[in-house]
Amino acid sequence: AASQHSLRQLAGLYAERLHAANITDTGADLAYTALHARQLDLPFRLAVPLHEETAPALQAFAQGGSDALLYEGQASQGAQVWLCSGQGSQWAGMGKSLYGQSKAFSESLDRSFAACAGHLQPSLQSVMFGEHEGLIDRMDYAQPAIVAFEVAMAAHWREAGLTPDLLIGHSVGEFAAVVIAGIYRLEDILPLVILRGRLMNQCAAQGAMLAVFCDAATLQPLAFEHGVEIAVYNAEQHLVASGDRDAINTLAQALQERQLRHNRLSVAGAAHSRLLEPILDEFQQASKALRAAPPKIPLISTLTGHPLSQAELEHDDYWRRHLRKPVRYHQALTHALQTGVNIALELGADAPLTGIGTRLEQTGVHWIASARRHKPAAAVLQDSLLRLFAAGASLPWRTLLPSVGKRIHAPLYVFDEQRYWCDAPQQPVTQTQDLLLEAGRKVALQEGAHLDLPRLQRLYQCVTQLHAIYVDQMVRQCVQDNIDQGVEPLSILRSGRLLPRHRQLLVRLLNACVEDGYYTLEHGRYRSARPIPYEQRPALLAQLRSCCEGLDVIADTVERAGEQLFAMMNGTVEPVSVIFPESASSGVEMLYQQFSFGHYFNQIAAGVINGLIREHQHAGRGPLRILEVGGGTGDTTAWLLPELSNVTDVRYCFTDISALFSRRAEEKFSAYDFVEYAQFDLQKPASEQGFQTGHYDLIVAANVIHATQHVGQTLQNLRPLLKPGGALLMREITRPMRLFDFVFGPLVLPLHDEQARGGELFLSTEHWQRQCLESGFERLDWLPDDGSATAGISEHILLARTQAANAAPTPLSIDHDSGSAVLGRQPGEHLYQPDWTDCAGQPLRWQKRLQQACEQLAARHGDVRHPPVFTRDVPLPQTLTGLALHWSAEPFGIACVELKQCDAQGQWHLLGSADSRSERRATLPAVSTASGTHYDWQWTAVKAQDAPLAKLRVEPANVRAALAAVGVEHDPQASACLLIVQDGTLADVASQVLDALKANTGQPLLVVTRNAWSLVADNAVSPEHRALRGL
Repeated sequence: AASQHSLRQLAGLYAERLHAANITDTGADLAYTALHARQLDLPFRLAVPLHEETAPALQAFAQGGSDALLYEGQASQGAQVWLCSGQGSQWAGMGKSLYGQSKAFSESLDRSFAACAGHLQPSLQSVMFGEHEGLIDRMDYAQPAIVAFEVAMAAHWREAGLTPDLLIGHSVGEFAAVVIAGIYRLEDILPLVILRGRLMNQCAAQGAMLAVFCDAATLQPLAFEHGVEIAVYNAEQHLVASGDRDAINTLAQALQERQLRHNRLSVAGAAHSRLLEPILDEFQQASKALRAAPPKIPLISTLTGHPLSQAELEHDDYWRRHLRKPVRYHQALTHALQTGVNIALELGADAPLTGIGTRLEQTGVHWIASARRHKPAAAVLQDSLLRLFAAGASLPWRTLLPSVGKRIHAPLYVFDEQRYWCDAPQQPVTQTQDLLLEAGRKVALQEGAHLDLPRLQRLYQCVTQLHAIYVDQMVRQCVQDNIDQGVEPLSILRSGRLLPRHRQLLVRLLNACVEDGYYTLEHGRYRSARPIPYEQRPALLAQLRSCCEGLDVIADTVERAGEQLFAMMNGTVEPVSVIFPESASSGVEMLYQQFSFGHYFNQIAAGVINGLIREHQHAGRGPLRILEVGGGTGDTTAWLLPELSNVTDVRYCFTDISALFSRRAEEKFSAYDFVEYAQFDLQKPASEQGFQTGHYDLIVAANVIHATQHVGQTLQNLRPLLKPGGALLMREITRPMRLFDFVFGPLVLPLHDEQARGGELFLSTEHWQRQCLESGFERLDWLPDDGSATAGISEHILLARTQAANAAPTPLSIDHDSGSAVLGRQPGEHLYQPDWTDCAGQPLRWQKRLQQACEQLAARHGDVRHPPVFTRDVPLPQTLTGLALHWSAEPFGIACVELKQCDAQGQWHLLGSADSRSERRATLPAVSTASGTHYDWQWTAVKAQDAPLAKLRVEPANVRAALAAVGVEHDPQASACLLIVQDGTLADVASQVLDALKANTGQPLLVVTRNAWSLVADNAVSPEHRALRGL
């Protein structure tokens, strides 16, 4: 399809047709029609095999979800790399089933069998096809089998229409790669590969290899100590040690003692180690006979990690070093990915490199295997084709994909449509807002009087100590006792093989331990500061149970999550299986629904709903429409639906990203016939998921929006769904919570707005207010009120309101948000308009805010180590509107920040400036010219002048008269030239400056651009002038 929205709608239509398929119109007919009678070259793609589960999978995709059967992608212009697997990818029977199915594959294999006939007995074909058990793992058979298979698979894919942009061969796989690249003939390479394997067999008796899952900095000293070498760099945290078997055994024992994960490899010998020294001369002598041709396809060497040239291959010792030196596959792959690869196709008989690739953080790459160990070739190749289609490959799909059937009437293309809400006259919403807020406030005061607040404080203290125990236990599982000497978060992440997506969570957990006094933080290293109360764990868990009102399942969930924190963060277990064991959600439901402090906030939410109902009935409007997002286990829903059960015309839509939760909710709330159920992903545009703009009176979001990756984008996604005057009701934790970070933290995706949250997962009420206002809501209120008895509880009900239809419009603001609460709006590349009204009357906060602004600007545009500093105190202005920050940088990294303010007449005034001068500046040569190249001009109308204010050579001629009238006189003899850039095409604008530069070589030239950026949203911007300004 041409859009994601259309693709999902189309999937839904196909799911419906598959459900309705009968004897005359079968699923095969529908698949045949989709393949042969529909356009296949559109960018948004979905591929799925025809299967009994195809219809449910398509339906899940249509509702915003996904399924293991589906392959989704988007066509792009990325490069394609072919990966040739190394030793270990061989197996008895490799190539046998494909040999009879692919002509190109079988012809290539026949060439290989002929080339090996005089060198191997029994034949390579009989060993590859499984006739001689055990021989396939002997290196003189394994290595030529690997090369022959991969060259044949390359021939198969070329026949299908694929061509690689890059090649990489892992160790012996590089011999296949050089043949595919056209550097050597297959008949010349295979005898050398057989000799390579035969010679390595001679050294195999005493050798062994060990896969180790840590970084090189950790493994290298251990390998040196035990007399072994790092032979393979598969990934940053995936290495292979090679050497004498006894030395490998002692290394394995040392790794076990340090709790570093490792696996023994079932290979004969010690490849790429000093044990191969006796065979190197003989192998080098044999390899001298090779004559390299220029590569037809770029090949990245796993010897060097860089592109391989013909000149390198002409060195006598290249293949000698290739046999002896370590395999730098990770470096070679990194080089390839930097070129913009989007398809990585593995040619081996198994898929070890595909497995390595899928574990990388690289996004946008489709990792595709051509074959799998002991899997039928036809099934694997069909899977590969589906993945290639989804990845955007351009192939003759109608001939490649098997299809049997006939054309039938199938779903037609679904075009994107957009609904527009026609605003009807409405009553002022001030009363609505008061009713909602007052109804909730009344409940908050009444029910808050019954809470046992001292018990809640005891629970907080208990959880703080459990947090320290479980976090320290996780850290020591990663780095052992190194935490006592001090470690950086990256070392913990790598040593424990924690998933990269948990980096932010790890830092939050460590910072919380610092705040609680268990760790210290100095120069980026965390170190234990006082003993962790491990011995108190049983007593603390018992105390936790005593605070949970008999709801032991809450304490059970906390204990289970704490004990499994390391396993959840390194991917050994799925967090969902820990928090919701056997798909049960009782622990979470108890916490939010039955726990007195949990249902207190649900009671407030129900009170707000009651106020909404009364106002809605009083106004006599149409149906009351409510959307709940991220409904989850329905804990808040269970308190709201009874309030709505007597409303005559209400529509309640319960949604969650998970179809499982939606189905459970449908069973749980089956008594309420006004509720409908759907899937909704908060991180995807609502319009693409079938939700109408301007449709809802209220959106309910309980403990969910903080868990999205960008709170501001989520709020901007939800706001258009509300009617004018509508409200967003959120239940959110509003201060850092130890319990939720170490229990539920592993469920949360990486945050894209960490700075806007103040570095925490949960936003304070002040941060929520800023986010809501910046997302277009008119105001935000929260309950309990500040200063009330229950204000210290860690949660709030937040009520964000949209502007009413008959309210006066607020001034337009600049659309570009810098993403920083300190810097505010960003109308230009180095220009910011902050909102610092919270500093009114607070000089100390004002001075701190100036420092924060300089630090953040330096982090964005300059050297974070040397942020600009205001050398003089900047007085706190009486008013704090109309502020602007401008960053500029002089040569040699000397940066300047100017703080300006616009007065009521529209004139800008400099309040103060900061620069990054430091002791290092004195060591640099003085700057004689070009101390600055960009200036901001403030134009002020002046009267006609009796005498000229300035004499300049003015260009072009048609502006001289206008400038002369205000005192800028054209003087052909002046040393400086003033160029007023005229409007035109980009070429015209550039030519004006180029001509002026040529005519004024070595003389001052001032260039004035206009409309290079907007200061308010409706300013017109000239792209040509903006591009010129960027020079």
